[in-house]
Amino acid sequence: MHPEAFFSNYQQSPNELDAIVNKHLAFRQDNARPHLSAHESQYYCRRLCRDTTVIVETVARHITRGLTEHEIAAEMTYLCYEMSIAPIALYVTADSYEDDLYYPRNYPVSHYVSLLLIGHRDGWYVPVTRTVALDTLPSELERRYDAVAWVSEFYLHQTRVGQPVPRLTNMPQIFPEDWNHPPSCHIYLRSFTADRQAERVINENQPVEPGQIVTCLVGLGSIRAANTFIVRPEGSELLTRTNGWPVRSLIVDSATYFLPDILRL
Repeated sequence: MHPEAFFSNYQQSPNELDAIVNKHLAFRQDNARPHLSAHESQYYCRRLCRDTTVIVETVARHITRGLTEHEIAAEMTYLCYEMSIAPIALYVTADSYEDDLYYPRNYPVSHYVSLLLIGHRDGWYVPVTRTVALDTLPSELERRYDAVAWVSEFYLHQTRVGQPVPRLTNMPQIFPEDWNHPPSCHIYLRSFTADRQAERVINENQPVEPGQIVTCLVGLGSIRAANTFIVRPEGSELLTRTNGWPVRSLIVDSATYFLPDILRL
């Protein structure tokens, strides 16, 4: 199916688009193995993290001034269809950082755009966010991106085997004026030990086990950062980043982390 076909469905109803994708995935889901080993589950999760990231970054690199939110969403949905990924949530927000992300509109991009795709396949859900700048960014947007990137880095650094995940209220109050908005922050823990993915909002008192997957999705208005990583005794491995995307380095306790940065076209 060509992207324009998906665009037509977006103009009619997002539910119709979901129906097309879900019908395409029905055979795959109905015939999925009911029991997966820990190794198989990790493999499927890694694949989904990689493919969802590639979809968002591929579309992001081809954004030009004048493209509408609808058209950008249609391109991402088309690539999801090609990779047998169901777009559970797809948000495109152009030229606004005050508003929260919402479903795509027929609104053209002029200066910058924020993307969020939550992909679903083989029982796994993975959110990926990216921000693209076509012009000089407002200083407030830059500050918000710094803030959400710092929170993501904090979770990546502090989430360790045998310890409960860190709480937002325990973080040093960096960018206090930004957090008064207030921020949204969701932490998910996934286990490879169950027959299927065991995904839930994490219990703040529950220690993290080796090999578990943690997703941190934090946002201020439409500026969000979503990072999924696997926790190991020797350190965490980020799964939603590719080598071709610009990164920013963040240092905490002498440890350096490289997280996705804003793409400036």
